[in-house]
Amino acid sequence: MGQETEKRESYTYKAITLPKSWVDFVSQWPWDWFCHLTYRDNPFTDEMIHPEAAIKIHDKFIHILNREIFGMRYWKRPNDGVIWVRAKEYQYRGAIHFHDLIGRVPEYVSRMKYIDLHNRIGGYARIQPYKGKGCGAEEYLCKSAYAFKKGDIDVGGPLKYIQDGSPLLQNSLFA
Repeated sequence: MGQETEKRESYTYKAITLPKSWVDFVSQWPWDWFCHLTYRDNPFTDEMIHPEAAIKIHDKFIHILNREIFGMRYWKRPNDGVIWVRAKEYQYRGAIHFHDLIGRVPEYVSRMKYIDLHNRIGGYARIQPYKGKGCGAEEYLCKSAYAFKKGDIDVGGPLKYIQDGSPLLQNSLFA
């Protein structure tokens, strides 16, 4: 009986600290946008969009953003591109919903243009400027790490080229 109690306490402790660990991990990069992306139903059936289709739409969204910022061949320069963290969760009606933190987006890039783009290719979008550490964006994104949320957290972009909040831009257009 005593061992069973210890296992439960240990499991509970790990379950509570997992989102906190994600928050600590995500907080180490500089962010510019905090996005809420909801995907509409499949237009050909009455079913919700498949998770892989939503991920492909998200990847296309990021690709178009990268091309605007870094140019046509950004993918040939390994330290060019926006950095992003995407958390997936399901709404009550079953629709896929992403929370995104996106970094390395210059001020001249129009958030409204990308809201309209996502509305055209995927569904409803809300993109807000990132307000800084301590304003809750990291915590809100990382709530998907709880097991009952059935969510995933993915990271992408040239994260390895940005350390301690300072970009290493030897071959970048930003250098």
